[in-house]
Amino acid sequence: MTTFAVLWFILLTELRGEGAVNIFGKRLSRAVHRQAIAVVLVAIAAVMAAVIALMVITGLPFDRVLFEAVSAFGTVGLSTGITPSLPPSAELVLIVLMFLGRIGPLTLGSALALRERRILYEYPKERPAIG
Repeated sequence: MTTFAVLWFILLTELRGEGAVNIFGKRLSRAVHRQAIAVVLVAIAAVMAAVIALMVITGLPFDRVLFEAVSAFGTVGLSTGITPSLPPSAELVLIVLMFLGRIGPLTLGSALALRERRILYEYPKERPAIG
């Protein structure tokens, strides 16, 4: 929830054209921005990889497989009813996704927050066209 709140405030800051993300009288560091974006992108990549794997394994429609994958990653326990009929390999994909959803984002966020590498040089800045 905190990660999505950080992303929401980053979006609001960009829409306002401000330079720094300020929340309740505090400024968020750029490291927090990168961590939030990395956690969300890893989560999206894990869910999409699972969706593709499940579709290849089972041949079920995208909407039902997507619902199962998001439910597994979120560990909410909802299902469209296809889980009992899945082959063992598809069940393994869902099990791995549940495990990643339970400890993955928190572990990744902690690892990114605690990991700091000293850089001895910097490349020149570039401003690519976004959007």
